[in-house]
Amino acid sequence: PLYSQDRILQAMGNIALAFHLLCERASPNSFWQPYIQTLPSEYDTPLYFEEEEVRCLQSTQAIHDVFSQYKNTARQYAYFYKVIQ
Repeated sequence: PLYSQDRILQAMGNIALAFHLLCERASPNSFWQPYIQTLPSEYDTPLYFEEEEVRCLQSTQAIHDVFSQYKNTARQYAYFYKVIQ
């Protein structure tokens, strides 16, 4: 129902997939459990860097990209948090 009612969710396949995976992960008998268990629990991309690691990117174009991604992720989180409340 949420997917059919929310145009932003419809336009963001990655978020729709994430919601689907969260629902499947919550179901211990899900057909997808073996796949879900193979997914990484940690990432080493800049979005997950510690503050010190981000500081190392100062004076590079990468720092702008990282902050842009932080901002977009925070905006998406806030939007979808409000939607599912």
